[in-house]
Amino acid sequence: MVCQFVEARPGFAYAVAVSKVLLGIAAFVGAVIFAVSVTLARDAILAGLRRGWLEVRSLRTRLAEQLSRRTRLRFVPPGSGVEQQIDVDLRPQSPINIEFSTEIPQVSLWFNISNRSSLDLVFDRMLIEIWVGQPTIYSGSILRRFALPAGETEKDVYFPAHLAPPQQEQIKRRANEKGLIDEVSINLTAYFQSERGWFEVRRHIDYRDVLVKGLPTPETKAQLPVQQTQSKQTLAPPQQKQYSPQPRLDQILTALAARQERQKKRSAFGRCSRRHWSQSQR
Repeated sequence: MVCQFVEARPGFAYAVAVSKVLLGIAAFVGAVIFAVSVTLARDAILAGLRRGWLEVRSLRTRLAEQLSRRTRLRFVPPGSGVEQQIDVDLRPQSPINIEFSTEIPQVSLWFNISNRSSLDLVFDRMLIEIWVGQPTIYSGSILRRFALPAGETEKDVYFPAHLAPPQQEQIKRRANEKGLIDEVSINLTAYFQSERGWFEVRRHIDYRDVLVKGLPTPETKAQLPVQQTQSKQTLAPPQQKQYSPQPRLDQILTALAARQERQKKRSAFGRCSRRHWSQSQR
């Protein structure tokens, strides 16, 4: 009976084979869909992680900039040791020049600034007071900014100061016969910027035996009379102007009478000529 039933249903095996094929296709499609879903989910997760990491890094950068800005805006209190490793001094050769022989007398200073610390600095400005006795002879500032890396030195930082007549007189009173000033004092305050904040450096410098160029010395004073006599000998005597004497009162009256007489003669000659012309016309 069973054999007859199997033989009676020949399409059963075909249906089973078809169902197996369909199941295989469905399993393959499912595996592909699962793999694609996993890939998409992984990419989405990685993109989210990458976006989150970028946001975190941007936030960290902004926080660091804000903290750095707040740090750069504050002054580091004294005693940190960094300001002791910043040297601000006059250069070794001819650091002070006081010149009176130029058209505008002036004082010139040259500084050497060294950074012996481990921080990279930026020189911002320097306030300077120059003393030649009492009171302050000049106050000024250097406003040129420049970078000063760790271990570097900036040489010949220049500061000019033009002198007014009262300042010139004070310098002349302090100079001796040789044109030397015993002592010139300088008070300076320099400001430096770094990642840790601002540093303030104060220095007091005394420099002795400063030559004032252009002041008369005993040698020049001795040569001055000789030069004056030579110049007097070479100069030609000035020519005297010839002045005519002013006329007296009688001369003026005589000239006026002569002028009136001439005018009368001219008027009489004019009347005679007109009379003669009228007779000829008749």
